Amino acid sequence: YARMARKTFKIGAMWRDTLLLTGFPGFIGKRLLARLAVSHPFEKIYLLVEPRFRLLAEKELRSLRYWGEVEILEGDITQDNLGLPVWDFERLQEEVTHIYHLAAKYDLRTDYESAYRVNVVGTANLLSLAEGCANLLKFVYFSTAYVSGDRTGKVREDELDAGQRFKNHYEHTKFLAEKLVREKAKEIRAVIVRPAIVVGDSHTGETDKFDGPYYVLRFLFRFPHWLPLPYFGLGRAPVNLVPVDFVVNAAAALIDIFDNEGKTYHLADPRPRTARELYLLFSRKLGRVRPFGMVPLALLRLLLSIPPIERLVGIPRQVLPYFEIGAEYDTTNAAQDLGPLGLFPPPPLEDYVDNIVRYFIEHAHDRDKIRFP
Repeated sequence: YARMARKTFKIGAMWRDTLLLTGFPGFIGKRLLARLAVSHPFEKIYLLVEPRFRLLAEKELRSLRYWGEVEILEGDITQDNLGLPVWDFERLQEEVTHIYHLAAKYDLRTDYESAYRVNVVGTANLLSLAEGCANLLKFVYFSTAYVSGDRTGKVREDELDAGQRFKNHYEHTKFLAEKLVREKAKEIRAVIVRPAIVVGDSHTGETDKFDGPYYVLRFLFRFPHWLPLPYFGLGRAPVNLVPVDFVVNAAAALIDIFDNEGKTYHLADPRPRTARELYLLFSRKLGRVRPFGMVPLALLRLLLSIPPIERLVGIPRQVLPYFEIGAEYDTTNAAQDLGPLGLFPPPPLEDYVDNIVRYFIEHAHDRDKIRFP
């Protein structure tokens, strides 16, 4: 039905499916473009790219070996009209049939003003564009499962505001941005994607940066394998990891699912490991002796507030709440709509953890992958 519906829109003298993608050439964005270029018959693709990323975007496009019509538009989602000349903005509103909005400030240590400007104002500006698109068929917005903040227990896909507090400004501003999308969901045919913590490719282990759970790998890797290292706290919180290829394949399929406007999808593992289980699994895969003892998180948080210790340990203190606060993410919509396509559930962590750890070991000293410390 979705493919038939796309043929009912005429632009100028041609029938066209036209994609606008933000967040290229980011970790997920460049992989999503490669997937969409193969799986969907877009006659033209627009990439909204910050000027500072223009050369990198061109390099990534060349590596994709995609021969379709692609145009890079230099802009800024935090600015009116997305920082584009009026004629380019109007051209998008006339031509675009599908929007994937991935651009965001993904940083647990970011200040509120920066996160708000990119995540909230930027999303509001994309919504303004979408509202004026004459032929828009689907607006796919990348949120995060962690708009759940400090909630525990089961979080349903149709829930957002439950009075939760937030562990950092990233979570808070993504929550505010998702609220804006939900308010316009029916009008612009929006679909909301909430990935859990995205790690490398399940087949190759490839990733662009070592953050999130990779901080734990880096900590375990930098000390002698024979030295017993303590657990961090009780580690009871579930840590929900999903490989990037699962997220990309699932997200790409959402524009072909009929009548899913207004739906939210948790792209999460229905069988997550706890923080302690993950710590032990990583230790084993690195050939370390079994962890011994436990450092209370309150003490560790105090120690990591001292910059030299934080740099020695290699784990930012902003990561610690994820060892103690965790929700169970309901995946009803994902199972119902993506399951029949063979795109849900994600592969079990046991099936790809060796690839993740092997890639990390091979690239542990690549400075371009290490953000902190």
